[in-house]
Amino acid sequence: MTTTLSAGVTPAPVGRRGPIEERRELTRPAAWWLSWAIIPLAAAGSIGGLFMNGLYQDPAAVSTRFRASDLITLVIALPLLGGALVASRPGSRRGALIWAALLAYAVYDYAFYAFGMAFNDLFLVHVALFTLALFALVFPAGQP
Repeated sequence: MTTTLSAGVTPAPVGRRGPIEERRELTRPAAWWLSWAIIPLAAAGSIGGLFMNGLYQDPAAVSTRFRASDLITLVIALPLLGGALVASRPGSRRGALIWAALLAYAVYDYAFYAFGMAFNDLFLVHVALFTLALFALVFPAGQP
């Protein structure tokens, strides 16, 4: 049932989306896509760091720190990042805040991997993760 307003404008039926809302659903911000790319790459890097013997050529205390960081990233940070991305889709402020915090964690953590450790086989993976997280954090997220 539609009614005509006094100006001759017919409102859209209730429950129907207009072209702007449909377009918003089709477009996602670059930060959202970059964040989804971080998850499998970080999982591969963390699994490699945990199970590749002799990967970290640093002193024992530093190598232990990197292995612990790999475990925390794999078990806690990546599932939280995936959940925050899913939660931020409908416009949840909490999800967006957790998403931004996890991107900041990734930038901070992978800066250590890229700049603060001895060169290893996963160097390019760590640099790619640092770059992806930095760009995802810097790009305006808007409403995904």
